[in-house]
Amino acid sequence: MNLDSKQKIVVVLGPTASGKTALGIKIAKALKTEVISTDAVQIFRGLDIGSAKPTAEELSEVKHSFINIKNADESYNAHEFMIDARQKIAGLSSKGQLPILVGGSGFFVQTVIGDRRLADQSHPIVPSKAGIENRLYQGLLIGLTMPREILYDRINRRVDLMFQQGLPQEAEKLLMLPGDFQSKKAIGYREFKDYFFGNQSLDRTKELIKQNTRHYAKRQLTFFKNQFPDIQWFDAIQTAKNSQKIIDIVKKFNQS
Repeated sequence: MNLDSKQKIVVVLGPTASGKTALGIKIAKALKTEVISTDAVQIFRGLDIGSAKPTAEELSEVKHSFINIKNADESYNAHEFMIDARQKIAGLSSKGQLPILVGGSGFFVQTVIGDRRLADQSHPIVPSKAGIENRLYQGLLIGLTMPREILYDRINRRVDLMFQQGLPQEAEKLLMLPGDFQSKKAIGYREFKDYFFGNQSLDRTKELIKQNTRHYAKRQLTFFKNQFPDIQWFDAIQTAKNSQKIIDIVKKFNQS
């Protein structure tokens, strides 16, 4: 398939706490379209604070897909997401709307756009070979980055705010549910297990969440840089102050 004949999509990537949600909403509003969330935790109902889910106000501004679609004790894997997200992309494209994929789960993004092949290789919508050359869409990949020390400070401050907003109570509701399921393993929740069993202080729990989130952000940046060679990087701090440059780039891409 010729590149120009492929459906167009925009993908907003970046480490946790880099401002992806806000940018995605601004782009979607400017182009009168919707956001497809590619966050592997925000799909679960009740995991609002710890997953930094868009607020009710943000969700009312722009329609988001794949947020609050599963109960916390349900499973939802990359293959299921791949199928559902591709159907959503096709639906938006058929209406003349440019799909905006936003989230930090790089593996989910890869499976959807065709960069990575899944184990179910016989499935007809899985590319015969992994890699950017088999990408199913004409994609504009936007990456947000910032100096590491600023990112880590933002993460630490956000975790402090999460605790003020009631993260311990949210985590308790999740971890007290019977069974061992996917959502209990998410950063921001799994660290509470020892606290609820009386083996760890709340302060230590908070520090572990900060530490694990910082490590995750570092892995995200490494993954994005290694796995998406065509990503266009932008300074997240400047973008938060003025997103018009990126919006103009997206509009030009959409009109080309």
